[in-house]
Amino acid sequence: MCGSGAGVNGVKFAPGSIVATPAVLEAFRAAGDDPLAYLVRHLSGDWENVDEHDRRKNELSVTQGFRVLSSYRMSNGTRFWIITEADRSITTVPEARDGAHAPAHGGDHAPLQRVPDRAYQGDPRPLPPYYDL
Repeated sequence: MCGSGAGVNGVKFAPGSIVATPAVLEAFRAAGDDPLAYLVRHLSGDWENVDEHDRRKNELSVTQGFRVLSSYRMSNGTRFWIITEADRSITTVPEARDGAHAPAHGGDHAPLQRVPDRAYQGDPRPLPPYYDL
């Protein structure tokens, strides 16, 4: 079931629905990286490229139910974020960008595509390159 799993296999919190923009999925394909590997890191508390302030904020967010933000770089250097909302209803991988700041919430953004529930449940079948809602 999507959204369950907090406390299982090092997972610190439930992701809710998992969505990504087509652009970031294409960036993963171009880099040859597996987005699910980064998702597991995010859910396990490996937030990689966040500063110390954001790292402390994420630790508090896990226990207090605030938004959690991770910042990563793909193997080709493309920077992207993974954001889990405070209510744990959704985890978003927004469009990959070359910029120093995390994406804003609530504005114009590319359409999202849902990652199948089986991706989070550890199904060994390979995922298709795009995930439709």
